[in-house]
Amino acid sequence: MVVAVRACEIGVEEGPQRRRLGNGVLYRVHVIGPEGVPIITDEERAVREPYLAMLSVMAHGQGERDTAVAIARATARAILELRREDQRLLYLTIVQSSLGEAARKVFEMLPETQQFLLESHRRLLAEGRAAGRTEGRAEGRAEDILKILAKRGIALTDGQRQRILDSKDLAALDRWFDRALAVTAADELFE
Repeated sequence: MVVAVRACEIGVEEGPQRRRLGNGVLYRVHVIGPEGVPIITDEERAVREPYLAMLSVMAHGQGERDTAVAIARATARAILELRREDQRLLYLTIVQSSLGEAARKVFEMLPETQQFLLESHRRLLAEGRAAGRTEGRAEGRAEDILKILAKRGIALTDGQRQRILDSKDLAALDRWFDRALAVTAADELFE
């Protein structure tokens, strides 16, 4: 069964329906309008029922600004209780996209929202930098291996050259580097 939340009064009628959504499979779809989803502004309830809080912000986030912000604030509180950071970031993005423009601007200015976004962005930036450094070290090590082999007159096939250049495994690249100093044929490098 698929549950669809309709955020506005226009469009698909509510209630159970049968729809072909893909691959010719017939699904039972139950459409719920905003009036079928409670307005959750109580943070304690949102923490107890985080998925209902998410539905609440999706169904009512385009409504009156102060109510939408209160729902988003309670939902954000529930989201911050989740263990996985990637989940928190995804759900917070859904909350933001569910809000009307005025409510979203107010929500983004809340200290708790700003703090979470700053921490998440900082962490993601640090992870990106670390990955970039590792990738840069791997590329540099691969180039060093190719230079050593060229200076020693060891011929490589295109496949071997590509294998060295494509590798991101620093431990393997270090082994190949050490072997490049002593091998007499390229095949020995990968043994």
